[in-house]
Amino acid sequence: RFFSTNGLIEDMREVEVRRKNDNPWTEQEKATFLDKYLQYPKRFRKIAEFLPNKSTQDVVAYYFFNKRKLNLKKLIRDTSRGRRGSGPTPARPKM
Repeated sequence: RFFSTNGLIEDMREVEVRRKNDNPWTEQEKATFLDKYLQYPKRFRKIAEFLPNKSTQDVVAYYFFNKRKLNLKKLIRDTSRGRRGSGPTPARPKM
């Protein structure tokens, strides 16, 4: 009999719930992620260096599961405009 070990995930929701419960994100970690993401967009390894309890994989997963909720593309656009002096720096969203 053949048993595959290719890492196929049968139920992604179950895996995500287990991952969230194993190492939940604190409010401080969420704020640090957002701050560092605005400094280093999509440089997940660099962002993970500032989060001692999170791996790069945790940071990537947090990004993909929250990018729409936090509206990260708009934040990056607004922040880069603010740095050029064309407008005020945007307020950060509540998590």
